[in-house]
Amino acid sequence: MRQRLAGLARRDLALARSDRRSYVPGIVAVLVFLATLALVLALTLAGAAGRFQAGLSGTLTVEIPVPAGGQAGEARLARALEVLRQTPGIAAADPLSREHIAGLLEPWLGKFAGLEDLPLPQLIDVRLAPGATVDLAALGARLETAAPGTNVDDHRRWLVSLQRLARLAVGLAVLIVVLVAAAAAAAVAFATRAGLSVHHDAVDLLHLIGAEDRYIARQFAHEALILAFKGGLAGLVAAVAILAAIAFAATRLDAVPLPAFGLTGGDIALVAALPLAAAAIATVTAWRTTMRALARMV
Repeated sequence: MRQRLAGLARRDLALARSDRRSYVPGIVAVLVFLATLALVLALTLAGAAGRFQAGLSGTLTVEIPVPAGGQAGEARLARALEVLRQTPGIAAADPLSREHIAGLLEPWLGKFAGLEDLPLPQLIDVRLAPGATVDLAALGARLETAAPGTNVDDHRRWLVSLQRLARLAVGLAVLIVVLVAAAAAAAVAFATRAGLSVHHDAVDLLHLIGAEDRYIARQFAHEALILAFKGGLAGLVAAVAILAAIAFAATRLDAVPLPAFGLTGGDIALVAALPLAAAAIATVTAWRTTMRALARMV
């Protein structure tokens, strides 16, 4: 075991000196930077969709529009609440105050003195009993009789659209990561072939004194690992800095609510593993490229 470790540490080829101006770290840095941004944004959207679904599952929103005239709004609200509270499967039905509704609109409309005077519809927050199902068509018909124009929203259409968008974002992020991996492998393969050309005489000399192809390939793979990891780490740090700046700027926006990144521990570990993944791809690519080239040199 000690002999193997010594073989990994021993460097008979001056790769570090010749690769100081290598483009591999820069390319890997850019690729990991782009992969980090795509992955974080996709995970953020997927997490937000999951939180919205968890928060809205088992709930309904009933909207009572402003009456055209005649009937008092309080009477319409009372009749709608009576219908809701008598419906099997509904655990609670609570009307939202005008202040609460105005607060929901404030991020979009801003603060102005006439917000309370707008003809805002009356909203009722409805919570279903655990495991209960409600016939929305029949409930809508009874509410229409009690308060004409009432609308029942189970959030299904909005949640389906959000989930579709989240799946699309995750799919695009996976595609970007795959393309990044392919581009990193191509860059490392090209750099390894260039290194073999530069060190052709040294490689021939090592062959003459009995060095195995595996030993030579190990040196190129070790150098590719170091270069790719340095570039990947730089790209990750740059992406984290950009994301932190975006998050800070988002906290300064009062008019437009933006979802927080809200990454889980697993998400953070996945993002943090990108430099390691880039280093692993570079190592395997350099190894295989070197072994194939040396096989043709024999």
